[in-house]
Amino acid sequence: MDVGPFMFLESALYGVPCITTRHGHAALIIKHGINGWFIEPTQDSLRGVISEILGNVESIEMARSNIRRDFTTRFNKDSGRQEWDLFFQYLLNESDK
Repeated sequence: MDVGPFMFLESALYGVPCITTRHGHAALIIKHGINGWFIEPTQDSLRGVISEILGNVESIEMARSNIRRDFTTRFNKDSGRQEWDLFFQYLLNESDK
């Protein structure tokens, strides 16, 4: 279960897929049934996903093998560089006015 961004980060980097709602960093990475699982914030939704994955060991292994790669592809030393460059250019342009 994902209880915050750092838990998700550590889990993903250790190859542990998570079950989470569609929020934060997890929502940018998780592909349901491929590298983790999404649930609605209800007990029934959680029960359903747990039942689904417990009956399918191959699904767990696939998610385990995909999550670290998918996480590091999205979040790496270059991720966000373009957004920061645009932001700083905006600030520089605004200061010239």
